Amino acid sequence: MKNPFHSHTVRVTAFMLTLLATTNVNSADVIDQAPEQAVEARPLTTGELYDIYANRTWIWEDGAGYFEVAARRFTAFTKSGRNGSYAEGRWFLTNPGRACFRATWSAADGNAEALTCFEHKTDGRTISQRRLPDGGWYVFSHLPRQTGDEILKLKTGNRVAASYERNKLALSR
Repeated sequence: MKNPFHSHTVRVTAFMLTLLATTNVNSADVIDQAPEQAVEARPLTTGELYDIYANRTWIWEDGAGYFEVAARRFTAFTKSGRNGSYAEGRWFLTNPGRACFRATWSAADGNAEALTCFEHKTDGRTISQRRLPDGGWYVFSHLPRQTGDEILKLKTGNRVAASYERNKLALSR
């Protein structure tokens, strides 16, 4: 029997590739520490991760995602209007040192669920991060923080709501 979701999957492929690129750090920014250095580092605790992400918006190149504490709600948007997308789901923390969000992304060409996870470790001088399952390690934050650290793109409060609603409205027409 032909898979009834196949054509939907094909339509959403380009959208998902855009989503994956949006939540990655530019390859030019990847420091790619020696893998053994990251392996030997200590994973962040769920408490440490909570302090980083709770009630903060992660600003991306062309969008943002908000990690709301209430019900661990995750909302996000990319681009604008009918060319954009929006997402709604949940974020969660797991050991060892993982922050994840599972969301349904909606765009003009369809909807797709995605699970995105980042692993975090510290050696006491830096916090390293990589996108799972096979992203390269990069410095997420120096300790203390320095200009240009990715962690500085996490801003207090919900900076997603207006653009999320704008895209949701535009895509519902």
